Amino acid sequence: MKDSKKVKIEGINYFYDANYDRLESKKDDKPAIACPKCHNTTFEISYSRYECIANCKCGHQMTIYDG
Repeated sequence: MKDSKKVKIEGINYFYDANYDRLESKKDDKPAIACPKCHNTTFEISYSRYECIANCKCGHQMTIYDG
């Protein structure tokens, strides 16, 4: 998928972020991220020391926060 490609899921426009390998909405829409592989919007969350990761049912992992 190309960076900034637009995908509409359940009436919300998401844009692909190649840096984090995820779809994200540009507004305060909820849910704010979606899986670029299966378009799922619910995830299990895991944490490491400086990173928060969304784990999709399809196996794809996306960084929510790093820093």
